[in-house]
Amino acid sequence: MYYLLGITVVLAAFLAANAAGSLVAALIWRATRAASERRLTPCARADLLFALRVAPATLALVSVATLLAPAYFIHEPADAEEEVGFKLAALAALAAAGLALAAWRAAASLAATRKVGRALMRHAEPLPLRGVSVPAFRVEHPLPLVAVVGVFRPKMFVASRLFDALGADEIAAAVSHELGHVSARDNLKRTVMRACRDALLLAPWSRQLERAWSAAAESAADEFAARAGGRAQAISLASALVKIARLMPESGLASTPGVALLVDGEANVAERVDRLLTFASSPAPDRDPRGGAGVRRAVALGFFLVLSSTILLATHTDASRTLYHALEHAIAALS
Repeated sequence: MYYLLGITVVLAAFLAANAAGSLVAALIWRATRAASERRLTPCARADLLFALRVAPATLALVSVATLLAPAYFIHEPADAEEEVGFKLAALAALAAAGLALAAWRAAASLAATRKVGRALMRHAEPLPLRGVSVPAFRVEHPLPLVAVVGVFRPKMFVASRLFDALGADEIAAAVSHELGHVSARDNLKRTVMRACRDALLLAPWSRQLERAWSAAAESAADEFAARAGGRAQAISLASALVKIARLMPESGLASTPGVALLVDGEANVAERVDRLLTFASSPAPDRDPRGGAGVRRAVALGFFLVLSSTILLATHTDASRTLYHALEHAIAALS
């Protein structure tokens, strides 16, 4: 019973911490959304949204593993006669189901990405592209495809039909956009966010953050291409977006976390084109192709401080005992 009760307490605590963290993250985004859209670059906004999306599960896991679990297993008498109450068991079961579903999502995402990559490679031939750091292929495909496929070893695919529909400068701009996704590791981030969806499956908070991240990531990749190639490339990318959107059927390609498309069914092409044209008309556009370093440093510092604090608390005997007594009250309330 000692270990069974400990496992149920840990799982229930993870569920509660993850749900509370998800709510806090959603509230933070609602409070900062307008300011972030005015003051942050798309890259910085995407980094912020990714951090808000994965922080609840990450911090819940860290706090439970370094604080709560040690407090229970150190201070709980091994011969205690406490039983697992129905409420506590139900919360633990829901948490276990959420963790199992997260693992399944991650595995399914990787499998789906590999399936798409294999299907494209059957009709692909090498495509020499100057300055492209990933393997590139020309592929026979009914869709006007410009995409990066793969999570850990991405490949770039360009549909043959686009070489007739787009000019050389538009192809180069589209390729540069996809390199923006590669630079940001967006396929990996999308897969991680899919696996980190809240254990409270009906809550809309995570999906709101994911949709906002997807829009920001596309804008960031657009800006990557524009800043890398200047005004001319910004205009070429805007032209390519319009042409590809006109060729793209409504059904498009099935959404897969490990696939980054230049244009998909969720992309707001009109807004992206407006931003690119605004960039092209700005008096002195910044040529830094990534940006957002300040947000990434702030996020990294925040995670470091939280981790350091939990480790310090975990090694403090009085704090550990206080947390154990709080657990005892929670267990009694859920019995």
